[in-house]
Amino acid sequence: MTVAEYAASVTVEELDRDPYPIYARFRCEAPVCYVPAVGLWFVTRWVEVEEAAMRPDVFCARVDPSPLERTMGGESILILDGEPQKRLRMMIDPSLRPRVVEASTPALVEPLCAELLDALEDRGEAELMSEYFEPISVLGLGRVLGLGHLDGDTLRRWFHGLAEGAINFEDDPTKWEIADAAAAEIDRELGPVFERLEAEPDGSTISTMLAGAEGSLEERVAAILPTLKVILLGGMQEPGHAGGTTLVGLL
Repeated sequence: MTVAEYAASVTVEELDRDPYPIYARFRCEAPVCYVPAVGLWFVTRWVEVEEAAMRPDVFCARVDPSPLERTMGGESILILDGEPQKRLRMMIDPSLRPRVVEASTPALVEPLCAELLDALEDRGEAELMSEYFEPISVLGLGRVLGLGHLDGDTLRRWFHGLAEGAINFEDDPTKWEIADAAAAEIDRELGPVFERLEAEPDGSTISTMLAGAEGSLEERVAAILPTLKVILLGGMQEPGHAGGTTLVGLL
């Protein structure tokens, strides 16, 4: 089977289950290879990846059609290049600069850590990823964003719903149903939050983004909401999993 025939035979299920053997063959035989199942070009070797990443004038961030654009409800920081992306970053950066994070985050996250540890103290054992690291990651992000009133189950549901759409390059209607429902719930739930933070800024990420955007409240919400959904998707798992990996290393 030629590599082109092999690429045409690759399924979404195989990519979900274990993509690494697929990547390995592409690296050896076709480091830039089109995979029909997801309608994407796979770039699997460092040199070509670096070339694509460093040449936004040739290889733009946007994918057309983009499941990210539909899932997030508009243009987010992940599908923009140049000045449009720079403007979005300027709305986010003030609340996430190292000195700001170092000054504000401990008061938000340390009580959460203590609360979770207290709940585990007398049990003798715990599944630390699901019972400690992931809750810190999810709830900590909520507090940093300005969504401290939301519970972890809600934030996790939003994360999983957005994830179904963000990777839905195969255009699966079932995945769209889940993603669209999550996105609509986020829009509903955050409407009052935007109104409150416009009237009473609190230094949170959402408050800072609102202050940095231009136009009416409706226009500013439309500008920042897609990128806020990206943060809800991308920021929930990684800190918790990094914490768990660090503990494994220390042990």
